[in-house]
Order: sequence, then structure tokens, then C-alpha cells
Amino acid sequence: MSHFILKLSVLTFLMIFSSVVKADSFSLSVNSTTCTMIENKSKRDVRFDTYDKAALIAVKTSKYLKEKVGEIKDYDYTKIAYKIADQALKDIVILTTIDDDEKICIEFKGNLEENKVDTIIKQYKNENISSEEIQKIVDEINLTLPRNIDEIEKASILVYIEDLEYHNHTTTKNYTKEIETKLSFRPDVLVTTNRELADYFIVPKMLKSSIDVISDTNSKFSMSIEVELKNNQNVSVTKAIKNRYVIIQNTEDNQSLAQKMLLKLLNEALNELTDKMDLLHKKQ
Repeated sequence: MSHFILKLSVLTFLMIFSSVVKADSFSLSVNSTTCTMIENKSKRDVRFDTYDKAALIAVKTSKYLKEKVGEIKDYDYTKIAYKIADQALKDIVILTTIDDDEKICIEFKGNLEENKVDTIIKQYKNENISSEEIQKIVDEINLTLPRNIDEIEKASILVYIEDLEYHNHTTTKNYTKEIETKLSFRPDVLVTTNRELADYFIVPKMLKSSIDVISDTNSKFSMSIEVELKNNQNVSVTKAIKNRYVIIQNTEDNQSLAQKMLLKLLNEALNELTDKMDLLHKKQ
């Protein structure tokens, strides 16, 4: 999800917003306002959280989206909104209205790409099978499972975690433990250090990490990561790609920011793979 976190003067804001108005006719305007309390978090983390919350609220309150999706459960509507905020938001402008020791408040404006929104909704409707169909699938799976309850309880997915590959094709083990810890909360997944025993492989990659100077004081920091799940025939089962960019001051610690952003995107991608891994476990 793209980030533009920048305190703007009124004049600068109006200049940027005027360029947004020129967006093509296939864009849909969205907006929101939100605040996040500082509490014990760093201001940088609070800005990330506030942006994510504002983007989600802006998408969820879109009249176009509500009409297109129709009546569905709030959980499913939120899942669609998250995906749209991640993949179909553009021309984003953030106005920081409050930034003190107590809280950070922002006004969020952006446009949705109508074609992408329609595609995401169509994908959801195609994938969202009825509860009766789900029960039928479960019944069919149960016919192939062992009858001994102990055997069923012991069934689990053995996963091997590959080293994270950077965009320059070098690798590191530095994030393997983080991924293992994330998976440890799932009782149906076991992490193995023996490649030969693995049923599936978690393959994390950093696709992009770059800093583009936009002024004497600010730069745009961008990152894109991918987490892929492969079977033991090296065939891709599913993958999740997460993108983000944020406006930073040129004096900021870029290495610290990169590490935090990478961990955040890895966590989001692994969350997206959770449902698919659930299905794999049920089919065993």
C-alpha cells in the first residue's frame, strides 16, 4: 500500500490537490479523516498505522464500492476494502492536521482506479463459494481422511523457510526467525530445517527497495516484497505481493526504516497466505 506521509502547508496542499482533480475519468475520489494516539509507539510507527487506517476508512466509505459489492458480511467487505486499498489507490495526498506528543491526525484524499476495483470485486465473487458448497467439499475431503482421530490430529503441514532474497539476488537468514515465529502461532504448521522432509516452502523476496530524492529536505522511500508458497515439486501454490512507499526526511535513518518496513510487509504477506494454508491442511 502506497504511503504519502508529509506535513503540508495550506498552499502546498491546494497545489497538489489541484493536480489530483485532473485524474482520468476512470478514477473515483475517496477521502477520510482519522487520528491515532501516540501512547508508547514511535511517531513513525503511528504515522504508518494512521495512514493504513485512513486509507481503509476512505475505501470502505466509498459509495461506488458499497453499491458494487452489495449486501455482504462486514468481515468480507473489510477484506475486499483492504485489497482495494493495497492495489487500486492512487493520487494519494495526506494533510497532517495534528502532530503532537498525544496524537497524530490526518486528512486523507485519493482516487480509486475503477477498472482495478471492478476486477477485485469480480475475483471476490468468483472465489466466494456458498456455505453449502463448502460443506460439500469438507464432506468429500473427510471421506479420504484416516478414520483414526489421533491420525487426524497429528496431520500437519511441514514447511521449510527459504532465505530471504534481495532484489540484487543476494540472500540473508536474518528474517527466517521472524517468519518462523509468525508461523508458530498456527498449530497446523510445523517448520522444519530439513528440506527433504518439507511439504511446502515459504519463499520470501524483496522485489524493490529504492530512495528517490524529491526535494532538498524530502525523499520517496519505496519497497515491494513477495512471499510465495511452493510445493515440494517446486510448483507455486500461491503468493502475496505487498508494496509501500512513504515520504521521508533526507536526514532519517534509512536502514532502520527499511528494516521496519520489510518486517511490516512480510507480516502482511504472511497474513494473506494464512487462509490458503488452512485449506491445504484440511485437504491432507
